[in-house]
Amino acid sequence: AVKDHATVIESARLCEGEGIYFLIVGTGSLEDALRENTPQCVRFCGFTDDIAPYMSLCRANINASRGTETSNLAVIEGMSMGAVPVVSDYGSNPALVKDCGLVFEAGNSTALRDALLRLKNEQDLAAALSAAARDAFLREYSAERFAREIDEVYENALRFQ
Repeated sequence: AVKDHATVIESARLCEGEGIYFLIVGTGSLEDALRENTPQCVRFCGFTDDIAPYMSLCRANINASRGTETSNLAVIEGMSMGAVPVVSDYGSNPALVKDCGLVFEAGNSTALRDALLRLKNEQDLAAALSAAARDAFLREYSAERFAREIDEVYENALRFQ
């Protein structure tokens, strides 16, 4: 429930006829209820160990969370592939996508729809945010950066022996 797929599905309903399609990857206890009365533009893909093939199809990566988010790995994974993060204003989501994504009010399907339509209709903005998301990933979240930081921790620890 805290992932708020209901808001995503309601936003999909509001986007019908706009040429925007939604993939919901993963599974959970609310899946059967969410599948009922879902618009044609939504596809449930189930659980996967390999998100990359799905993410490669996406121009945007939605996180509609209303709870439990600190630094969302799914958002970061999408950024690594240049998917523009479109996130709720809950928790650390806004800070995570600063300067590389769009933020909407949690639980507000109309605001989510407006953000998605903006990306669809403003191609220059979408391209700039995509590039910024990829750059932010490389700068802040890449394995190379984490490896460098771990090396620094060990080097500093060795200096104090």
